[in-house]
Amino acid sequence: MNNKCPYCREEMKVLEVECTKCGIKLRGNIRFFSLPSLSEETLNFIKVFVFTEGNIKKVEKILNCSYPKVKNLLREAKTALGVSEEDGENEKTDVGGILDLLKDGKISYEQAMELIQKSK
Repeated sequence: MNNKCPYCREEMKVLEVECTKCGIKLRGNIRFFSLPSLSEETLNFIKVFVFTEGNIKKVEKILNCSYPKVKNLLREAKTALGVSEEDGENEKTDVGGILDLLKDGKISYEQAMELIQKSK
């Protein structure tokens, strides 16, 4: 659920909810937790990552992919969830991961070259 006003883009609040079965209503400043729309690949990665308790070796084995691919999936999940690096502490992108993204058709050749240049 998008909680931004379509007009001014500020946060909208839920002030009333009603049960569709019994009709009970709750009023007040109600906050709901919602995940952003995640791609199937990102959601699957998050499930595997949590299942393996963050063990990248196990993630590699379950997903049958390389370490750089796992790192890129982790970066994609962080971006999708709005989790960013603290204080500009950006981790360098490894060339292997960039090439995986290029191979999978997720980025263009030009984007890959730009990312490789930035990672140096």
